[in-house]
Amino acid sequence: MSATATTQVADAYGSRLELEGETLRIEAKGHMGKAALGTAERVIEISDIRAITFESAGRLKNGKLEIVNGRGKTIIHIRHKQNDEVRVLYDVLCAQLPPEIVATSTEGAPLYSEKIDAWSEEVNAWIESKRDS
Repeated sequence: MSATATTQVADAYGSRLELEGETLRIEAKGHMGKAALGTAERVIEISDIRAITFESAGRLKNGKLEIVNGRGKTIIHIRHKQNDEVRVLYDVLCAQLPPEIVATSTEGAPLYSEKIDAWSEEVNAWIESKRDS
């Protein structure tokens, strides 16, 4: 899919991110990317995002983009050379989210699960704990 005015694309460590309209698509690249993501592709609706954080990569340490939605936390690792393009995508994404979502830490959120029933209670408990703090 080619980039247009409404599409933001960024390469991350083992994955490719594409933000188009109200949808963030994460596509794993290669076997290691699929193992890290847990699937070949993950689609997250912006309206379902509950928390988001970005940590820049340094020369010796990978960075990460963490997104929590109703199914748990997705962690996207980035290398130093990918900081700028992933940061641009993060900024565009954050501009579409309420400020309280952007300010919410992802710490303690359960990892994403393809089995929604198994994780929905745990994710909801985590969300409630964030509201209480």
